[in-house]
Amino acid sequence: LKPSHKPALNYPQSVEWAKKRSLDSLYAMRASDVIGRTVYNGEGAELGEVDDIIVPGDPSESALQVVIEVGGFLGIGERLVAVPYSVLRVDQDDDENVYYNVSEKQLGLLPEFVYDAGEPKGKSIYSGSRHKKKPS
Repeated sequence: LKPSHKPALNYPQSVEWAKKRSLDSLYAMRASDVIGRTVYNGEGAELGEVDDIIVPGDPSESALQVVIEVGGFLGIGERLVAVPYSVLRVDQDDDENVYYNVSEKQLGLLPEFVYDAGEPKGKSIYSGSRHKKKPS
């Protein structure tokens, strides 16, 4: 990792985490290439799936947020949480996965993310190259 880039808070440094690319690589990727990817922690435990990327509407807010769908089983009991885009990494050897260096317990303590009424919702309406809707 570059000295100016720190891993997510509350997680020990590790050789495995150091193998993950810096946030520069995620910032060079299309949103359509990130949405829908599985999110793992530094120990390889599956945390959830990227549901959406939120661009702040207020010019004073510069941080992108990533909405992650966590918990549940077969679509039941899932909830959404939002985390700063800057805390995510991709593996230098496997660009198909996204990593967020927290424990499942820490992720479970995050508040639930709720879209505003009438606002489009994540990958369910996303029509990018990886997640096109089926023709009607």
